Amino acid sequence: KDSTIGTDVGLLKFLVARKGDVAKTEDMVCGHLEWRQQVFPIHKEGPVRQLIDDGKRFRTVGTTSDGTPVILMDFLWGAFKTEAVQGLDLLRASIRFMEDEGTKTLAMGVHQVAVVCFGGPPPMDWAMALATVAEANYPEWLQKAVIYPVPRFVKLTVWALLWFVDETTRSKVAVESSEEDLLAAISMPSYALPEELRGGVEGAERHFKPNKGKMTALMKVGFS
Repeated sequence: KDSTIGTDVGLLKFLVARKGDVAKTEDMVCGHLEWRQQVFPIHKEGPVRQLIDDGKRFRTVGTTSDGTPVILMDFLWGAFKTEAVQGLDLLRASIRFMEDEGTKTLAMGVHQVAVVCFGGPPPMDWAMALATVAEANYPEWLQKAVIYPVPRFVKLTVWALLWFVDETTRSKVAVESSEEDLLAAISMPSYALPEELRGGVEGAERHFKPNKGKMTALMKVGFS
């Protein structure tokens, strides 16, 4: 009863995800409801509250030209998961954040989001777990995802790292190097782009000075 699936649009998303097959849609919906019983409630307290409220890892940063919310997933150049920030807490906070944003967008009459994945590679165990959860339980919530900023010579490697992402989601992903290409991909005006996202690859290297060895090590995990 607490899920946006209870709306006509929510049910339609599951139907679209199963290409109009009613029987498969029914199975998917039943699986979703069973999952909700097992996972919820995720109370916004302790590490979950801290991870959401500090705004470091995920937050809304604006809207596209058509009013779709733009969510920033910041992987903090290798500091997304630390000894103090464990994977399970990150996953629970991510799911709770998605739930909260889904409720907000529904109230606005908007039913999808655009996501900018920033700050280098994510921890692969977290990424694979969240992708599995999203595919099964949040169909058609994603309008567009942009992985940014990625050096041009690394783009093919990044695409290869998405081997665990389903085909439908992959079709909504772009991998971009420059600020201009990011803005075009999410249809966002340049004046609305947060300062830390400006300048593409060169801007990120100048502002954050990412450890390239750490970035390479994170990507290698995706192939192991």
